[in-house]
Amino acid sequence: MMIASILLLAQLASPVIEFQFLKTIEVSYPLLDNRTAFLSLFFSVMGGVSIVINLLLTPLIHRYLGVIAGLLAQPLMIILCTLGFMFQPGLLLIAATKISDRGLSYSINRASRELLYVPIDSLLIYQAKAWIDMFGYRLFKIFGSILILFSTRWLPSSLSLPQLSWLIVGICLLWILALKLLRTEYRKIDQNH
Repeated sequence: MMIASILLLAQLASPVIEFQFLKTIEVSYPLLDNRTAFLSLFFSVMGGVSIVINLLLTPLIHRYLGVIAGLLAQPLMIILCTLGFMFQPGLLLIAATKISDRGLSYSINRASRELLYVPIDSLLIYQAKAWIDMFGYRLFKIFGSILILFSTRWLPSSLSLPQLSWLIVGICLLWILALKLLRTEYRKIDQNH
């Protein structure tokens, strides 16, 4: 259950970050060709960052700090970059936030998640992963999208792009709290094995 909560909180934050990212690019690059060129370059850089993190940092963090520290990297980096964007909105900080979200998700976070499953019963893992992959991810992305609509369209006073950062920080703080609770449970499981 705790593993599911950390995975799903990440899915809740992701659409809000994506919305901020795409809106900032739209303002920064009004011409479609320029926007396309920037996005191509950006996603290439993000893929490269993910590979470098996977090859260099992930093994070191797992070896010296543990799996939970690997899972903490993503929400902590998102909070730092999001706070930067909140107080100094711009393309560089929202790009760093996007890399913190997706780039770390595809690298250290994924490797850390898989290591969490090692001490858990295989039938339980199968059932949990099936629910998370088939239902949970999509449900929480929908919740994230509704959160964006609520905050930018349905409130009497809509939130600006930088103000949406408060939602992301709140989600990340819940995510970190879930990781703290998971660490306690993980230690119990680890001691029993």
